[in-house]
Amino acid sequence: MLIADFVLLWEISCGKIPFAELSDFMIMTKLANGVREQRVSPTPDEYYDLYIEFWDENPEKRPKIDEIVRILEVVISSTSPPPTYKSRFEI
Repeated sequence: MLIADFVLLWEISCGKIPFAELSDFMIMTKLANGVREQRVSPTPDEYYDLYIEFWDENPEKRPKIDEIVRILEVVISSTSPPPTYKSRFEI
């Protein structure tokens, strides 16, 4: 999975657009330099830990799809649905 996948998980967890005040170019620059959005309460620990793992520079250390599915199933079964919002990428 790519670091961009972390951004999607973060966006889903908080219902906000990451780095909303920045241009796409600046977002990519920040991500390439290791800058990440902060954890938003009440993101479940398991979900937060999952997207933290996406940050590893070594793709071999990032979670595999079966682990991702297992963790998401746990999170989904133990929490209420995430808030709905309109993404800036929505047509």
